[in-house]
Amino acid sequence: MPHAPHGATLPTGTNFHPSDATPVLRASDVTDYGAVDYVADPFMFVEEGTWHMFFEIVNENRRPDAPIGHATSSDGLHWTYNQVVLTKRYHTSFPLVWKYQNEYYMCPPTGKKVELYKAQRFPTDWTHIGNAIDVEYYSHDPTFVRYKGRWWLFTERGNENVMVYHSTDLEREGWIPHEGNPVVTDRLQAGRQGGRPTVVGDRLFLYFQDSVENYGDRIRCYEVTDLSPSTYADQEVSGSPVLHEFGSDWANDGMHTFDPWWLGPGKGWRCAVDGVRAQESSEDLWTIGIVDIPPST
Repeated sequence: MPHAPHGATLPTGTNFHPSDATPVLRASDVTDYGAVDYVADPFMFVEEGTWHMFFEIVNENRRPDAPIGHATSSDGLHWTYNQVVLTKRYHTSFPLVWKYQNEYYMCPPTGKKVELYKAQRFPTDWTHIGNAIDVEYYSHDPTFVRYKGRWWLFTERGNENVMVYHSTDLEREGWIPHEGNPVVTDRLQAGRQGGRPTVVGDRLFLYFQDSVENYGDRIRCYEVTDLSPSTYADQEVSGSPVLHEFGSDWANDGMHTFDPWWLGPGKGWRCAVDGVRAQESSEDLWTIGIVDIPPST
């Protein structure tokens, strides 16, 4: 996980502008899945000088209509599309990727199951190893984070109710529901996960989609101030929202995924984002961009 030490500046909207984001991947860059409609939900992984990006590819005229694609970069700024790396029998998206005990994991969710995949050969060969949860509601865009000796899974119900599950074993099936589920109710402005959880020092931050006006209008940042198997509290931070629609081009109708990677002391964060030009049109819907967030001065 791209966590940062105590004292690092949190990546929020306080010290950057969404208009600084530069588009780096479009539907037209995908060469192995037909006439692609859009790309979205970018998540990065950085190792040994190579930047990897995993993201949703959507071609509404194919079945399945959405696999997971992969691109690489030597600097995290200029990207080259490689190939589709994961295809299910059905739509998938939001491919959060992380490494734990020398194993690579991905959670590309589908419907009511939060599925866990492990790389047999990173980054192109993934195997389904089980379901963290299999519930009665659609669990969109789940996120995993290891925090204070336990694994936590954050997801949503109905885009406005925050659901939490936990486990001491990452690969266990049937994670334990939080005693207070849903831990947050009726919060359409910050109920659905919108990016990778971030730990700065010993503080945990979550990114949520704001869908009050439209689906995925902006991303808000909340600090989790109390978390245990029986307690939960959070509060929105200064500088939130982090992302929002801007301008008249690729992100003028919303931005809904945020993946920040800490670059090191004095260097700030490099973040993968996505933006939508017109949610009512299938032309160039979602595009992936990169934005650097400098450290505060």
